[in-house]
Amino acid sequence: MDINFYLIFKDEVLSSQKNFSYYLKFYWPLTLMGLTMIAARQFQNGILARYPDAIQQIAIFAIASSIFNFFSSSFAFIPQTANVLVNGKADSRLVQKCILCIAVTEFLLLMCIIFTPWGNQLLAFLFNLDLKNLSKVIYYLMTLTPLLFIQSFNQYFTGLLIKFEKTGLVTLLNSLYLSFMISGILLGYYFQLPIVLTLVGSQVLAKTIQFLITLLGFRKYNKLIDQDKTEHTLLKVWAFFWPVALTSTMFSFSRPILYAFVSRMPESAPIIAALRLGFDFSMIFQNMINQFRHLFITYAKDDLDGVISFMIKCTFIITVLMVTVIGSQGLYGILVYVINVPPAVALNTVEVCWVLCIVPVIIGTRNYFHGQSMLNQTTKIMGFGGICRVIATSLCALILIDSGNLNHVSASFSLVLGFAVEAIFNAAGYFIKKKSTS
Repeated sequence: MDINFYLIFKDEVLSSQKNFSYYLKFYWPLTLMGLTMIAARQFQNGILARYPDAIQQIAIFAIASSIFNFFSSSFAFIPQTANVLVNGKADSRLVQKCILCIAVTEFLLLMCIIFTPWGNQLLAFLFNLDLKNLSKVIYYLMTLTPLLFIQSFNQYFTGLLIKFEKTGLVTLLNSLYLSFMISGILLGYYFQLPIVLTLVGSQVLAKTIQFLITLLGFRKYNKLIDQDKTEHTLLKVWAFFWPVALTSTMFSFSRPILYAFVSRMPESAPIIAALRLGFDFSMIFQNMINQFRHLFITYAKDDLDGVISFMIKCTFIITVLMVTVIGSQGLYGILVYVINVPPAVALNTVEVCWVLCIVPVIIGTRNYFHGQSMLNQTTKIMGFGGICRVIATSLCALILIDSGNLNHVSASFSLVLGFAVEAIFNAAGYFIKKKSTS
């Protein structure tokens, strides 16, 4: 079954073969999975805010983590890749080989950034870092590198657990990760360990434990069929994966681009800190919307109308929830009294989040077309859409800084514009592809 874009918003799609509660049972554990990841970031922010020179510490960690995420973000769509392409054991072996090759490549590229003079010079130039802050960023990156391998294969087996409809187990595993990470951070802070070891050491240890338990869960619930050989090839897996990897990489590229522009402004650290905090808060709601892709590729073949109905209702609820948290001063209270953010930075963060309130609607629309692209295995549209997002964000930020109008609010508008351009590109690509094949 297929539909035209305008039918998404018509009442006819609200009838479904499976009711709202059926999809909610599958979906809500995935939203909690995303929330645990965001909670981990906010807890890191809270610990950083308690160290001397807190604003500078948050800004340095924001730069380092955004650089690392530029490399590791290509793994974000590994669960969907596993869901779509892996049906048997031979498929699994092939996809794992592809993932290993990608992780090794990412590792080598990151090593070049860390250990070569030109790599260090590039970071210093892009983020306007002096030698002292550059060394801090490099140290963060060195300690984060093991996560490239741990995260990639954890994502793979997580995708298979979702394929087996074990979303509750996936959420439990992410909750365990959060618990171990928070425990490690608290112990590190209590014993006054170096800040990098406290933040990153606890993260690496917690992710390792999560991966090992995820692997045990996969072995227990494994439903992959026996295969003598796979119908896929490395080239076919790569053809599916590189565009979706490019999509998530371009997403992670958006933050460093904005930070790079903002870092050239006087007193940039408070602005970067506000952007980091605001983006992390908005990611709570964006992650909820992003779980639609799991739902779509699992059920849309059999019940497209029901899936769309569910997506529309949830997008509305999530957007209202985001507006309520910001408008009720709940966000400001959490930032100031829980995370211990200075009031001036907290006010700027709230303003950033008001701008980002439209993002759930934009990415909800985009994720519909992402789902179509993955089901139809026409993922190149997604990759080029991600490039368009980065270009739009970069051009907007460039115009703003040249005109002297770049600040925390206008930088947020740049990010929103990028998402809107990406959604339009994916919609146009879908309809053009549909028309050419009809």
